[in-house]
Amino acid sequence: MKTLILSIFLFAAVLVHAQDEYVLKVHESKTLLQGENLFLTHTNFNSNGNQPGALISGNRNTRYAVHGSFEFMHGITDNFEVGFVVLTNLTNTYGYHFVGGHIRPKFSAPEGWNLPFGFSLSADLGLQNQDYFASTFGLEIRPVFDKRTDNFYISFNPALNFSFKGIDSSSKPTFIPSFKTSFRTNDIIDLGLEYYGNLNALNTFKNVVEQKHTLFLVADLHIDPDWVVNMGPGIGLNDASNKIVIKLMLGKRLNWSKKD
Repeated sequence: MKTLILSIFLFAAVLVHAQDEYVLKVHESKTLLQGENLFLTHTNFNSNGNQPGALISGNRNTRYAVHGSFEFMHGITDNFEVGFVVLTNLTNTYGYHFVGGHIRPKFSAPEGWNLPFGFSLSADLGLQNQDYFASTFGLEIRPVFDKRTDNFYISFNPALNFSFKGIDSSSKPTFIPSFKTSFRTNDIIDLGLEYYGNLNALNTFKNVVEQKHTLFLVADLHIDPDWVVNMGPGIGLNDASNKIVIKLMLGKRLNWSKKD
C-alpha cells in the first residue's frame, strides 16, 4: 500500500500546474484523517486590474473578474489525501466559464517522525483553458512547513512551478512562495497576514518589474468545528500585481465515511 501511494504521488508530481489566482490559500501541513471529507469553495474578486477586453500575454482580462473554484478532498490514510479542484471564471465581457480542473495528492509527515514542525508535500495535476492561463499544462511542487501553538500559527509554502505547454512554456522553474501568520484573538476569530508571490524563473529574479507580490489581511472564523471560513482584502505591492483583490474561502467537513 505504501509503495502504491508513493507511486501515485510521484506520477502526479510530474504533471502539475499552479492554479494562479483561482485558489488563494496558504496550505497547512495537516492532511485529512482516513475517511474524512472536506468541500471548499474559493471566491476571489479582482476589483482593479487589466482593462476590460484586453488580452495580456494571450489571456483574457482579469479586471472585475470573479474567480470561483470548488475543491473536494478525501482522506485515503491518516497521512495521505487526494483533492479535486474545478476552476471557473466570471466576467461581464465573457460570461461564466469552466476554465480548468485538477487533482491534488498530498502527503504529510507522520507524528512518528517527531519533527519540530509540520511538513507536507503536495502537487496538482490538471488541464486549463488557454484563454485564461498562459500555461495550460505543467508542474507545481508545493512543500509546506508550518507550526501551531495555542494562539499562534505560521506557514510557509515555497512552491515551484514548471510550465510544459502554453504561451509561457519553459523548463525553467518559477518560484511562487506563499506565507501566512495568524494570531488567535478570541475563541472565534484568528487575525493574520497572507502573502502570495511570483518571483519569476529561478535564474531571472533580477526582473523585479515582472514579479508579483500581494498581501492580504485575513480573518479565520471558528464558528463550528466542521466549517472553514477564511476571508479578507488584499493589495498588490507592485505594478505587475492586481491592485485590489477580495477573497472568501468557505468550507464544510462531510464526514460520511470517517473511521471510528
